[in-house]
Amino acid sequence: MHRLQQEKQDLEEQRLRKFCSVMKAVNCSLGGIYQKLTAGQGDAYLTYTEDTLLLFAEGVHFHVRCASA
Repeated sequence: MHRLQQEKQDLEEQRLRKFCSVMKAVNCSLGGIYQKLTAGQGDAYLTYTEDTLLLFAEGVHFHVRCASA
């Protein structure tokens, strides 16, 4: 039973690492893509909770900030 619990924990940690890696890559590209679409007007980025227990329950938040006039 202990082995199965350890495997589950290892898989959860792997999933978290992959998720964070992908989020970082998407965020690096998202701002540039948004600026291309809006001719350099504003910014866009994604956020998520740092609480690993709620991470996959709360999802991802998409933020857009328009350039001030």
